[in-house]
Amino acid sequence: YTMLVTTHVMVAASLGVILAPSHPWLAFVLGLASHLMIDIIPHGHSALYKAYKQGERVNQAHAYTGIDAACAVIATAWILNQPLVDGARTVVFWAMVGGVLPDILVGIREYLNVLALERFRKIHFFFHDLLIKRYGDVPFLMGLGIEATVIVALVAIVWR
Repeated sequence: YTMLVTTHVMVAASLGVILAPSHPWLAFVLGLASHLMIDIIPHGHSALYKAYKQGERVNQAHAYTGIDAACAVIATAWILNQPLVDGARTVVFWAMVGGVLPDILVGIREYLNVLALERFRKIHFFFHDLLIKRYGDVPFLMGLGIEATVIVALVAIVWR
């Protein structure tokens, strides 16, 4: 599995509101780029993904994904209900769309077998596996801790 969708939502929204406060398409591109860049950081999900692909730990993977999806929805609702300047809500929305789109496209490729998305899937996993293939992944709980730290830091610094 990839980095938490919640992390991608928080990073993309933060970049959008800081770097592109009145440019929705730039925010979208920043969100998309942020997804690929932060996926480079080892985040402890490789073992669960491999087990899931082999038909093992399926319930754990589904629970993990479901909890993450619920947290991402809550984070999105929370962000979009923050007091933002005119137009910034649209910018933040498009940044978040860009931030989660890579995982959506990979999911469509893998679960619906849409071969037209294979090249994008390879690009996505190139970034995702860049450091993991060379140095190995971090333990699962450490990865969750790293992501939780990023989320808390963004809330404290950007969304206070």
